[in-house]
Parts: sequence; C-alpha cells; structure tokens
Amino acid sequence: MACRINPSLNLERVKEAASIMLGTHDFAAFCATPKSHDDKKKQDTRNSICSINDISMVTDESPVFPNLVTCMVSVTGDRFLYKMVRFLVGSLVEVGKGTLALSDIETALANGNFDHASIPFCAPAKGLVLTNVTYKEELCWVR
Repeated sequence: MACRINPSLNLERVKEAASIMLGTHDFAAFCATPKSHDDKKKQDTRNSICSINDISMVTDESPVFPNLVTCMVSVTGDRFLYKMVRFLVGSLVEVGKGTLALSDIETALANGNFDHASIPFCAPAKGLVLTNVTYKEELCWVR
C-alpha cells in the first residue's frame, strides 16, 4: 500500500502497533460498514475473527527527492474483512503521527470496536495491491 503522508512518522511506534495486530483477533473495528447493495455482498457478517501472520514495512529514501521517504507495508493473513487492510494501515499511520495511542489499538482488538473519539483513518485504495492468494491443498470447488 502506498499513500502520501506529510508529517514524519515515528516508525518505531508503527512497528510496535504492527506487532500488537499480529495473531488472531476480532478485527471488527477495522472493517468498514458497507454502504451500497454491492458492498454488502463483500462483507462477511458471520465472523470477524482473522489471523494476521505478518506485517512488514520497508522504508526507502528517494534518490530524486531528498526529503521523501517511502514506506511499503505488506500484510499477510488467513483472510481479510471489507477494507480491513486499509484500516490497519491507516491506524498504523495514525499511531506513527501520534494521533492514535497503542492502547487504542489494543482496546479495539479486545472489544471489536473503536471509541468514537479515535476512529481510525482509512488509507486510500490507490496504493493497495493484492500480490498473492494461497489456498489450502484440500480446497474443493463447489458449484
């Protein structure tokens, strides 16, 4: 995922927040509410428990623009809710900017929702890229 963030981020706090998100949690707080009929088809309302196996970040300084640092975030998990990765990345950005506390992330994962005062930022979809989908071998297609 790629998006432009003007203030500099505290990458150590971002990494702390990412480590809190690892594991199996109720990610309902990181799921968007569908607005249209087509969006409602995308949401699995039965279960918001997901496992995040890895969140990695790679930063790189631009050779052309001296003050520009890019940060690529990769998220690996067993499944994702509607707009979940965008809310995860947005929350990481807010933690890095200092506008969202690590305790807010912990509380959201424990309760399945955010306090209204700390609703996370949804990162734009422009930089979101799906790179790989892996299925278990015993997967059987049903018609």
